[in-house]
Amino acid sequence: MDCGLTHPRLSRVVNARCHDFSVPLNYEQPEGKQIDLHVAVIPASGNAPMPDPLFFFAGGPGQSATETALLMWPVFSRIVGQRDIVLIDQRGTGKSTPLDCPQDEALSLTTDDDLLVQKTRECLENLSPDVRFFTSRLGVEDVEFVRQALGYTKINLMGVSYGTRMAQLVLREHPDSVRSILLDGVIPLETVIGVNFAASLQQGFSPPGCRMAGLPADLGGRGAQHEPASSAHGEDAGSAGQPADPGCGPAHAQLQQRDP
Repeated sequence: MDCGLTHPRLSRVVNARCHDFSVPLNYEQPEGKQIDLHVAVIPASGNAPMPDPLFFFAGGPGQSATETALLMWPVFSRIVGQRDIVLIDQRGTGKSTPLDCPQDEALSLTTDDDLLVQKTRECLENLSPDVRFFTSRLGVEDVEFVRQALGYTKINLMGVSYGTRMAQLVLREHPDSVRSILLDGVIPLETVIGVNFAASLQQGFSPPGCRMAGLPADLGGRGAQHEPASSAHGEDAGSAGQPADPGCGPAHAQLQQRDP
């Protein structure tokens, strides 16, 4: 089915072919419950396109590949002349059986952690699909399903941020299906996603040479073993995301740690 890919902040519309597949919730039970998988294919515009398309994996986890297409157009426009571009909304995102929680305007990043946990649990209990099966590993099998369904023999993989995790998993699980792989902002397979997000973000905004005590040494920090003890007021200069070097203080004058 013909469709148009759009983005709320951009005026461009990219023409594509959209497919809605039914895939197993659990590939170990292929005849069991099925879920919706949304796919968009931007067809190659050249007269003699290559047979191997580009499969793009968005970041997050949680971003929709089809909704990210317009943001990636400066890159895609240089590829689409020769190759189809395939965008799969990973299960749980976009139009692929989305796992959406209702927006609560009363919640923000400053909301009490206990309330955030409570609201998250309430949302989880109201979701109808079994969320245990919305994993990267099963998303990989969705990719292989789509490759076969669309009739491609070899595919090229491109991942951004969390999408690099997906691309690596596809290569690991289905190496015979992959022609090439391109990774931007790599998340190694051994990395537990989310553990160092806060500290890594703060490190990114720090002056050159400013080391954060809570950040692992391999990410430019001093490591937890160098953290000083907390003060009586709970202002721990060595907490994750807090400056460890004396010269960093002025750049982080407004940074505060929330009480545990």
